[in-house]
Amino acid sequence: FVKSGMTAVDVGCGTGLFTVEMLRRGARVIAVDYAENALELTRSLGKSSVPDLEKNVEYLLLDVTEKPLPKSDVSIALGVTPYIHDLEAFLVNTLTTTERFYCLYLDKRHWANRLRVLLPFLNVRRARFFDSTQVDRILACHHFCLVDREPFATGFLDHVYKL
Repeated sequence: FVKSGMTAVDVGCGTGLFTVEMLRRGARVIAVDYAENALELTRSLGKSSVPDLEKNVEYLLLDVTEKPLPKSDVSIALGVTPYIHDLEAFLVNTLTTTERFYCLYLDKRHWANRLRVLLPFLNVRRARFFDSTQVDRILACHHFCLVDREPFATGFLDHVYKL
């Protein structure tokens, strides 16, 4: 759904792989992370991979549980929710600023994640797990509609849009 002329937000941009791909598709990208390191890695990958498109990226140091994202046509958050302590604050600050949102969650009900809860030494990164009904409640509360939910590894990938 990322097309030329769109504004796209890469929440938790990490090393910048998705930022670069959205730039290649012609979007203006806002790369967001709460770690300055991640923004530097994204900036470096952009400069080496798509130097002619670097002017189409804005870098934003931001904790999305504290402040809302800038307005966008589409936002993605892949690999972010396992580290979010307040899912509702994160989703409110994301959902209210975009038309479409793609988000990956680790499923609380998946056997591997249940094992990680039961045996905490297996959860080295202290990841958080979520129940789809909890996510659905927050989506409904903020007038977003679930388009698609696909299983992905030990979680699920949601595609939602604003009603």
